[in-house]
Amino acid sequence: MKLTPISTLLTSLLLTITAQADFVDNMTSTEPSSALWSTSDGWSNGWPFDTCWESSQFARNNGIGTLNLVSSTLCSETTIGPEYRTNGYYSYGTYTFSIKAPTENSGVVMGAFTYRGPYDNNNGNPIHNEIDLEFLKGGVQFNYFHKGIGKHEYFLTAAQLGFNPSENFHTYSFSWQAGIIKFSVDGIVKLTSRKDIPTVKEGGMKIMINLWQCLASSWCGTTPGNTNTTAYVDWVKYTIK
Repeated sequence: MKLTPISTLLTSLLLTITAQADFVDNMTSTEPSSALWSTSDGWSNGWPFDTCWESSQFARNNGIGTLNLVSSTLCSETTIGPEYRTNGYYSYGTYTFSIKAPTENSGVVMGAFTYRGPYDNNNGNPIHNEIDLEFLKGGVQFNYFHKGIGKHEYFLTAAQLGFNPSENFHTYSFSWQAGIIKFSVDGIVKLTSRKDIPTVKEGGMKIMINLWQCLASSWCGTTPGNTNTTAYVDWVKYTIK
């Protein structure tokens, strides 16, 4: 009888767990959102997140995902906000979001990203990998982490984008493939990265969307005195290609 090495079995199992089918979620109430997504509820990340995740702060209204961040004394942080995450892990492919960014752009971050980490039901795998679209200071930042190491930031101001991200919906995407990540805005590639790229052999990542108050002022701007801001997601799309 031929024996298969344990490492091969584990790799095969991991890829089976993380491989997911294409989908488009138009944020309508009739779609099977509970099968695809979950809302974080009743906890916080700690610094620099000055926000407790509360499921009440995300809603699907008339085909739009609405994210609300508000000041609150009901948790250990000074605001409550939303975090929406897929139940499954996704691998190489293109991740696209139609987003209208929050109007408050100082001390507030909206993220649309993929993530896996040691505290994220990670199938025993402690590796922290992440690919980010981050809306802050009136623009958008592209970033990624591989094995917990970041420092791959690339920021575009509203002037460089040619529009204010909080005024209308625009599409933002990244294509993650072996050895390369391409970040695009409205279908135009803005950044191509080939250095230290996460690999699918290290596991797939969950798709996540959140809105939070930020305490790292050198990065995200000065925290507002009284936060009350909203961001919107029209649709989310994942394709394996």
